[in-house]
Amino acid sequence: MLEFTPQDHEARRYLLEQGEDGNEHLYVYDAETGECLHRGTDGKRWSVRPPALPPGSGPRLVLHHNHPSLNPPSAADTVMLLSEPDIRAIWVHAKDRSAFRITKSEERPSPDVVRYSEGRARRYFNDAFPNTELFTWAVRHASLLALRHVGLIGYDYTIAESLRISMGGALSRIEADAYMIYSDILTARDGGEM
Repeated sequence: MLEFTPQDHEARRYLLEQGEDGNEHLYVYDAETGECLHRGTDGKRWSVRPPALPPGSGPRLVLHHNHPSLNPPSAADTVMLLSEPDIRAIWVHAKDRSAFRITKSEERPSPDVVRYSEGRARRYFNDAFPNTELFTWAVRHASLLALRHVGLIGYDYTIAESLRISMGGALSRIEADAYMIYSDILTARDGGEM
């Protein structure tokens, strides 16, 4: 279950309001001071570039952005979290009001493991979802669950009731397949494939 700080609530309010224009928007704050460092958009539907990050003393920045789709954090979001030392967490607020948060773990995996996890999820769900948006959602969610099971990231979420209803029993399958992907990651990592 996601817990929201006052800054997280402010970021969510801003993103859900601004995101009605169909573009991605970004809200960045310093977790130590609570100060908003940036908010805005590039005016693009599928991406938003964060501002140059100020040098810090470890992971302090919390990035919130909206997805004009239903989708959880992307592989690019996860790679950014893992590769930028100043980022503590990345939140995604979807158009259906679902919310997702990824955080760093103690382990510092290679970005290759993120791409591997998402690739494995694509194989598991290739024929399962005729709707492209639900396919992308399933791939991302299962990949993030698998990375959490391995201990490579923290992943918390709140799924909107409307999405739970439209997914039906598929949520159980996604969670079960995430364990298969988790096993694949461990096997590949232990076998030196990553």
